[in-house]
Amino acid sequence: MLAAIVKIDDDDDARPLADGNYGVLPADVLYDILLRLPANHLCRLRLVCRSWRSLTSDPLFAKDHSRRRPHVIALRQQRQDELHVIDLRDRIIVKTIHIPQPGAYLLAELDLVCVVYPHFVAWGGACVLDLQQGTGSATIADITVDHQVLRSSFPLMVPSYTLGHVPSTGEYKMFRLCDVFIAGYQAVNSKQQICHVMTLGSTADGRWRETPDPPVLLASSMVVVSGVAYFLVDHYQYCSDSIASFDLAKEEWRSTILQGPVQPSTKDGMFRLVELADCLVMVHHNNKDLIMDLWYIEDTSKSLWTKRCSIRWTTNADFQSIWHITPLMVTDGGRIVFWVPERGVIGAYDPKTSCWINLVRMGDYFAVAMHQGSLLCSGLKVY
Repeated sequence: MLAAIVKIDDDDDARPLADGNYGVLPADVLYDILLRLPANHLCRLRLVCRSWRSLTSDPLFAKDHSRRRPHVIALRQQRQDELHVIDLRDRIIVKTIHIPQPGAYLLAELDLVCVVYPHFVAWGGACVLDLQQGTGSATIADITVDHQVLRSSFPLMVPSYTLGHVPSTGEYKMFRLCDVFIAGYQAVNSKQQICHVMTLGSTADGRWRETPDPPVLLASSMVVVSGVAYFLVDHYQYCSDSIASFDLAKEEWRSTILQGPVQPSTKDGMFRLVELADCLVMVHHNNKDLIMDLWYIEDTSKSLWTKRCSIRWTTNADFQSIWHITPLMVTDGGRIVFWVPERGVIGAYDPKTSCWINLVRMGDYFAVAMHQGSLLCSGLKVY
């Protein structure tokens, strides 16, 4: 359709689109038109001419496009071996990916998505996909739990994973945490934890490397921010909101335990770690008052936090439904986008007006993650 109203110049010496005026449309007008199209259409339009390919591959254009049209990655209820990339603005599926086995939950980092399998399928194995590979995807890692580890440390609980990008090296790494109990005992003091790291990519060997033991027992809530993996500490050892950290570049634990922001008198509830706008955020679910607080770290060396958002949920909400509500991203306008699985909705909350709006109904999906990169340009972090 666009090719019919825009003169196509496919000459080798043609200037980039941003520098010229093509046919009846000024360059800035064409730029704005292309921004309005879904990513799957733009990928096809790259075949029209070199200038369009150059523009739609430009990081600045890709970033503008992704900010206007954020995407989520989701697993379907009925077909758990099928992954969809969904344009939140138009509420359309822009990419469908078939995965080797049904998935249980998702991790996303830039162009990569990790699908973790349920324990009854592959004992907590996983696969890592690159969303940038053409019209489909490429499996860059098929992760299985080592049978040798299983035999030597039975009973072994299902592993927990996190996926992270190391800015200093450009590498992607997987971190695996396994809880191991001494046979016949389930007490906390009989539990040990083993941790491994794997480097992903064509130059990596795809093998797990055992890391030093964590300084304290860890809970399963973990997140990577700027190349550092953060873990909630097991509440039997420390305050519920204490945090241990692991440097993915150096592959070593940091010596300092980060203290959380919640006062002892208000520690009732549950805690979760997330990343929003390149910042470590602690989500505190206050069970008693049905309030969710979002605490942003300001200074890790001083354990200094700021509460930027507090949401009081309706009285008909219950603890279980509140606990599963997950922040996904912060828009340029400051609204916080949430995934509400019990209602099958992605919605946005405006802290300035205390207003909530439903963005997309996701009734056919049970696991959702934010796509932080761009389908148009690899290695670009948008959110």
